[in-house]
Parts: sequence; C-alpha cells; structure tokens
Amino acid sequence: MSTPGYTQYGDRPPQGTAPYQGATPYPVGIPQPYGGVTTEASKKKIPAAFFFGIATWVAILLIIGVTALMIANSTDESTSAGGAIAIIPMFGTPLVVLPLTVCGLATGASAKKRLMTRKQLIMNRIGFWLSVAPFVIFPLLYALAVIENIVERGV
Repeated sequence: MSTPGYTQYGDRPPQGTAPYQGATPYPVGIPQPYGGVTTEASKKKIPAAFFFGIATWVAILLIIGVTALMIANSTDESTSAGGAIAIIPMFGTPLVVLPLTVCGLATGASAKKRLMTRKQLIMNRIGFWLSVAPFVIFPLLYALAVIENIVERGV
C-alpha cells in the first residue's frame, strides 16, 4: 500500500523499480500524512524523575524534621519515649523514601531521551541523581561519624 509522495524507502524508489508516477510529493511546509512524528516533549514539560527526586528529599527532610521536633519536645526521658520517637525514621524511610527513590530511578533511567528537549533531559538527569544521592550521602555521613568516633576514642 503506497501513499502519494511516500515510500518505505524515503524519497527514492527501491532499486530495480520504476519511479512512482502518481501525484507529486507534498511541497515543503505542508504537513505530510506520514511525516514528522509529534514528540512528547510538547505535552510533558517537567520529567517525572525530577518530581520523584525532589519528593525523595522532601520526604527525607520531613522525617528528619519531625524526629528532631519530637526529640526536642520530649519531656519524658524514659526508654519508651525514645522507642516511640525511633519509629518515625525506622518505618518512614522504607515505606516512603524507598518507593520514591525506586520510582525516581526507574522513570529517570527509562525515559525516552530522544523525545526530550535539552532542558527536559537535564531535569531528568537531575531527578535521577537526586534519587541516587541518599544512597551515597547517608552512608558517607555514617562512615565519617564512625571514623570520628574511632579517632576520638583512640582505638
């Protein structure tokens, strides 16, 4: 099945066949039926990975902030109060931060980069790296705290 001005080989017929004798090809500027494919870039302004990367850090900061407020407002110094405060980061991190991080990594890695503008591609990469960052920053901070503790004790 052939459309005027279009062949599966572009503007030239396959080798060994006569050129198409139908209507003339569409002039430049007139939309062609099988011409340019519309990109998703015009429909989607900000990549999803960027939203997930920002949401990951907002969730981390909220967990840290709420935990710090509970510690500051804690009047009871018993172990049960400390246990109640520890529940927030203990359950908040795997139930909120981890899914946001996984979604940010998945959407950032699987994005259709060829359909993105340069700005969207940069935002996609920023979102991807914002999702990766907690798994780099917090283990480094923990390692630095352990090293400082070891040096302080003189072990």
